[in-house]
Amino acid sequence: ILEDPNFSQRSVRTLGKVIEVSLNTNHATIEYKSCQLEIDLTMINHTTNELKIGNLYQFIGEIYLRDNQYYLKPRVARNVE
Repeated sequence: ILEDPNFSQRSVRTLGKVIEVSLNTNHATIEYKSCQLEIDLTMINHTTNELKIGNLYQFIGEIYLRDNQYYLKPRVARNVE
């Protein structure tokens, strides 16, 4: 992602451990190999019981750039533990 400045709005598949979830703001943070990515949860159906902190998830969706930081707006999220 960081090597291609035109990566915004491209479809990606990513993997990461959920380290933070905020249902108030519909955002989560995932981490993989010391890299973190913000996840916008507005397009996926989720509850506190479904998105578990510490579990490994695969997300498929579009990547966007906001305030010089990338975030993912997934259409699909699945627990791969």
